[in-house]
Amino acid sequence: MTIAPGTLAGSPKQTRWADNIRSETMTELDAASIADDTRAATVKLLTEVTDATWWIETRNVLGDQWPANLGVTTPAVEQRPHHRQTDGAKQRLASRMAAAQRVRDVLDTAGVHRTAYRLTIDLGDRLSISQTDCSGSTDQRKAERLALADQIVTAIGQAARPLRDPEASRKALANGGAAPINDEGGQR
Repeated sequence: MTIAPGTLAGSPKQTRWADNIRSETMTELDAASIADDTRAATVKLLTEVTDATWWIETRNVLGDQWPANLGVTTPAVEQRPHHRQTDGAKQRLASRMAAAQRVRDVLDTAGVHRTAYRLTIDLGDRLSISQTDCSGSTDQRKAERLALADQIVTAIGQAARPLRDPEASRKALANGGAAPINDEGGQR
């Protein structure tokens, strides 16, 4: 698949570098061993990204990692370490994956692009969310980060247990930190 050449936003040096990264990413994605429908959904999301800084910051993501990075796919139970293959561990992971999908659905409905945030399930089966781009110190960039943090905090409240301290999580998200998502108790 090829990406339609779109105009990237950034300085001339950034846009040249980001355009090269974007081309390499599409080549890697074409060669990756992933299903065609997953590849198409991933390419669709990537074609919408016009921020050169975002492409530069994500330059180390490999082609076959993009679907999971964008939430097109979810982590597979088979990829867990062998000592995590107990029924309890599988249930906890399934619960976190379901919570992640609920958060994605709320953010999708709100119009938040999947490249704006990252959902992570770590080896301790903790689910957390963070913004992918916390660069820029202008008042406009700070306001954009806070607005996205507000949307993320609201999505978590709708899709999982509300955060203990929404204001602290909002500030952490806007400043590049992560917010833990507690989904114990299942779907609300």
